[in-house]
Amino acid sequence: MIWILLNDKIRRQHFSLTALCLVLMSLALSLTSCEDGKVELSERPEVLREEHVSIEAFRLLGMRLGDPEQRIPETIIRERTSSKWILCRGGAGFRISNGRIVEFRLDEEILAKFDILREDQVELIFGKADRIMDESYGMDTLFVRKYIYIAKHTIVFWDVRKNKLDGIIISK
Repeated sequence: MIWILLNDKIRRQHFSLTALCLVLMSLALSLTSCEDGKVELSERPEVLREEHVSIEAFRLLGMRLGDPEQRIPETIIRERTSSKWILCRGGAGFRISNGRIVEFRLDEEILAKFDILREDQVELIFGKADRIMDESYGMDTLFVRKYIYIAKHTIVFWDVRKNKLDGIIISK
């Protein structure tokens, strides 16, 4: 009987130690991604789930919020829109105001790394939104639901009609 209790205790401790190791490895991975003060969102968009990463650390295709528009290489630009967005190859976009980058946009190619297939997964992955807003156009048809994360400077867009993650915008 003592052996069974002792064996059970060892198993629980082993499980706890394994769980602790996984947490520490995850923390180490997130810290190494930020150790040089930069986080490239096209490579590691999952850092948007984390609370401790500063918006100042974010880079998108090497650009920072506040960088001059001229830093964006012409070779990666796919389209310039009338709403002041520069859309690039690879699922990235930059909104420009007064000649500076003021917003990042992550589109389908980058968003695929999240593997979000249902709307209820948005808050499971990014946490509870500070606010949720619905946008409709015309005949009260709902098109987009916005999950707004104030402290993260992030808005996650869910396309209600297509039932898919539509984009993520990061701004100061």
